[in-house]
Amino acid sequence: MKTELNLKNDYIKLTPEKRLYNIENPIVAITGNIGGGKSTVSSFFKSEGLLVLDADQLIHRIYEDEKTIEFVKNLCPVAVINDEVDFSILRKVFFANGLIKSQLEKFLYQQLPKYFKEAIENSEVPVIYDVPLLFEKKLEDKVDYVIVISSDEESQLKRILKRDPNSDEATVKAIIAKQLPNKEKIKNADLVIENHMGLKELEEQCQKAKVLLFEKS
Repeated sequence: MKTELNLKNDYIKLTPEKRLYNIENPIVAITGNIGGGKSTVSSFFKSEGLLVLDADQLIHRIYEDEKTIEFVKNLCPVAVINDEVDFSILRKVFFANGLIKSQLEKFLYQQLPKYFKEAIENSEVPVIYDVPLLFEKKLEDKVDYVIVISSDEESQLKRILKRDPNSDEATVKAIIAKQLPNKEKIKNADLVIENHMGLKELEEQCQKAKVLLFEKS
C-alpha cells in the first residue's frame, strides 16, 4: 500500500471559500493544450496513489445522463443517434456554431460541481485536477497550484490523430486554435513540464514534481 502524500503547506494558497466549488481539498491543476500529454502526467500521479480527476471524464459522465442527452437532442438533433450522443458529429458542430457551443458549455458547466464533489467522495486528500480549459475558463485563481504541460503543435496533432483515428486533421487544428497558446499558459504556470522528448524524460520530470510538491504523511 502506498504512503499517503500531502501537498506541502507552502503550496496550499487558498481557503475553501476561494477554492473551486468551495471544497476543503487543496487542488493541483494540470493543464495544457489538447494532445500535450496531460493524461500521461495525470496517470503518473495516479500511480503514485494521488486522487486524480479528469475534467473530460467528468464531462463524459454528464453526457451519459438522460437530461443531457435530451438537452443535446433539442439543441442539435443530428448529434444524437439511438439515444446516444455521437461525439464525432457533435464535435464538428460545436466548433462550427458559436451559439450551440456557448449553450452547451453553459449547461455542462452547471452540472460539473455535482459530479466533481461526488468524485472526491468526501475525502480530505489533495486533488490532482486534469483540466484542459483552466485558463480559458479563468479558473486559475480557484486552484492552489498550476502545472502546465507544454508541447509543440506538430506533436500534439500526431498524438491526437493516433489515439483517435476518427478525428480529422482540420477539426483537430480548429480545436487547438480555440485554446490559449502554450506560451500564454506558461506565463501563468507555477510549474512547467516539457513534453518535447520521450516518455522517460517526461516521467523524470513528473518524479521531480512529486518530490517538489508533496510530502509523505
